[in-house]
Amino acid sequence: GVVFYNMLTGLFPYPLSPDLPRTIKHILETPPTPLRRHRPEIDPDVETIARRALAKEPERRYQSAAAFAEDLERYLGGRPIDARRDDSVYVLRKFLGRYRVAVTVALVLLIATGFGLVASLRARATRIREAVNTIMALAVSDFETAQQEAVTASSAVQDRLGAEVDRMVATRHSAA
Repeated sequence: GVVFYNMLTGLFPYPLSPDLPRTIKHILETPPTPLRRHRPEIDPDVETIARRALAKEPERRYQSAAAFAEDLERYLGGRPIDARRDDSVYVLRKFLGRYRVAVTVALVLLIATGFGLVASLRARATRIREAVNTIMALAVSDFETAQQEAVTASSAVQDRLGAEVDRMVATRHSAA
């Protein structure tokens, strides 16, 4: 880790002094100076790899030089590094970066499908609205026809009743 840090910055991750006990105390107790403080252009993934290689707790460091090299290979290949394996947003970002074209095509197809679905639903709603309007127009027409037939029937009944009353009256007058 120290050699990697030195290769990237030309510096050591801990302050060094001629006083060996003081230097050892810094190494054991002080976190290393972040790489990007010396070189802001360094990718955050590279800084994460260096931070893991320099971790104080042995269980948090790379378990072998091969594991360290594999993580560097993953970084160079644009794949998620092991040092950040648990960060799902990070893994998603790396996946999207690696498969940018496929993700873009899939996203465009998804959006186009969404627009097609919306257009289809709107057309269906328009057809339903037109059918409801047709049914309502028929119902109003039927109601008006029924109302006219009722008025006609009522007039016919009134005429018939009137004629019957007139006949009864005439029959009474003739009998009297």
